[in-house]
Amino acid sequence: MTAIVLTLVIAAELILLARAIRSFGFLPSPTFILMAILMEQLTLELVSTQVLENAFLWTYSNGGVFTAFYPTEFLYSGLFFFYYLSHLRLGDGASPRARSLAISPRLLDAINLPAAAFIAGAQIALALVLNWGIAWHNNRYLAMGDGSIALIDRRLSFMLVIFFAAGVTSMTLSALNFAARKKPWWGCGFLALSFFPVLYQLGAHSRGAAVFPLMFGLTLYAVTPARFRKTKVAAVLTSLLFVATALVGRLGYDHGLSTTPRSVIHAFSDGPRTASNLVTSVFEGSSVIAESLTTPAEFSLRYKVLSLAPTPSFIDGFADGRASMEHRLSVYAPMSGIVELDDFGLVYVIAFLIIVFGSTRIVFSQAGRNHAVFVVSNLLLFVSFITLNTYSARSGLKWIWLADALVGAGVLLKMLETPAPGSLRSAVPVASMNTGSRS
Repeated sequence: MTAIVLTLVIAAELILLARAIRSFGFLPSPTFILMAILMEQLTLELVSTQVLENAFLWTYSNGGVFTAFYPTEFLYSGLFFFYYLSHLRLGDGASPRARSLAISPRLLDAINLPAAAFIAGAQIALALVLNWGIAWHNNRYLAMGDGSIALIDRRLSFMLVIFFAAGVTSMTLSALNFAARKKPWWGCGFLALSFFPVLYQLGAHSRGAAVFPLMFGLTLYAVTPARFRKTKVAAVLTSLLFVATALVGRLGYDHGLSTTPRSVIHAFSDGPRTASNLVTSVFEGSSVIAESLTTPAEFSLRYKVLSLAPTPSFIDGFADGRASMEHRLSVYAPMSGIVELDDFGLVYVIAFLIIVFGSTRIVFSQAGRNHAVFVVSNLLLFVSFITLNTYSARSGLKWIWLADALVGAGVLLKMLETPAPGSLRSAVPVASMNTGSRS
């Protein structure tokens, strides 16, 4: 009977996914989130029936993929319906099918230089506080994502988030400039500024490296649906290559920037194994959630409150006490943030739902106003969901807070750029980016 109910629920999810695609096209939030949930459910089915093998799973397995199969499946269904409802009545202004996104070339001119300065500054700042011995070569997976190891001061761990976001923003601005201008100087410049963040994620063997080319392709898709078709395909293929590289590298004992070329080569050496790892590792969140549901854990009040706090560690001190407060499935795997929130209690679950719902509305408020901000912050909502699957609640929610901060900064820039009513500048028409020949 339970299997029949689950089948009917998943059928309903497929119907709602089709409606979301019609309303939103292929935006990271909600379409990619809903797709990811369905893929997580399918992957758990394949792993629990041993059709596919998740090699990394057995380093932290408590048998949850078998004993907590149905609770995990229905938990994902609940998340599916929640994310779908959070986006109701938002599709008309955001759908690339309804209208391709446009941005004022004048606004692009206004933000290019300060954005490039900020992105370059963020990278220089990280380089100054980076533990280069660890970054170049280390023997601990996830070391480069841990501020207490990768940086000279753990209180500066927030800089890793800013560094990642700066790289994603650079990719987005590169795509916008390529789409808007015949001379590709700014496009090439922002692409060059993305190199360090991309290389860092590849050296860390992080699946986050795939976000950069994916962001580039999604931006082109949102702004110029009919142009750059080959480039969009290449962006998707590059994303898959980066994921495969990360999966191969994380199974070894060598990590860091110096190991990247070898990981790329090894990703092609065993195609079937790489393909299996690609599916089970990209969507291993369901395995992590299933194992987390079977692992009893208690958390201090401080850990619960700080997990939902928007403040960085150098202010609230979360990084200093994290090791003693958090609960992990193993040395290699933290608990899922989604299950953490469930263990925190009903009040924290409600607070989380309010945060996601409110942030979704905040991000989509920019769909018809500031499209560069909308595209980046929309992707960050997707990154937040993916992170919550396999990492702590704090790690997942920080991307939501970053999306909100980006929207706030975008609104401020828009206010500064908008001329006063009746001024000469207000009479200048805004040109669309959807011009130019097909390529």
